[in-house]
Order: sequence, then structure tokens, then C-alpha cells
Amino acid sequence: MRPTDQLLQITRSVQVALEMVKGDFNGSDKAFSTVLGQRTIERNQLLVSIAKSVSFGAHHTASLVGMRVEAYAFFFTDCSLAQNALQKFQVVGDAD
Repeated sequence: MRPTDQLLQITRSVQVALEMVKGDFNGSDKAFSTVLGQRTIERNQLLVSIAKSVSFGAHHTASLVGMRVEAYAFFFTDCSLAQNALQKFQVVGDAD
């Protein structure tokens, strides 16, 4: 196989790997945006209820804890996707 053919094959392999990684991150981004939009609505509703009421302590704390847990879950999902992407690129690199 000629060096130019090898280079084209490597380039195509990297492009395929990039598309797969891009798809993974796009899916994660859409899920994050959906949850973020929902949390914004919930936050606004909470702010309205706070404005209408003087005591809100327990509801506010529970809401913040839920949002924090969800943020950690998204962070670890994205870390996992990034790690998988690196492994895919290493496999492509090892094939050379």
C-alpha cells in the first residue's frame, strides 16, 4: 500500500471516529439543554412562590440539592464520553 493510500485510510478512520464522538456529545448536549430549560422553569416557579410567601426554606434547599445532583450526573456522563472518545482515537492510532 502506498503512503498516500495509508494516509487517506487513516484520515477516513479519524473522520469516522470524530463523527461518532460528535454524535455522542450532541446527544449529551441536547439532554443537558432540555434539563437546563426544565430547571429554569422550575427555578422561576420557585421564585414566584417565594415572592408570594415568606417561608420557603425546605423547598428551596431540596430544589438546590436536586439540581446539584443532576449537574454532577451530567458532568460524569460527559467525562465518560470524553474518555471513550480518547480510547477510540487511541485504537485508530494503534491501527497505524
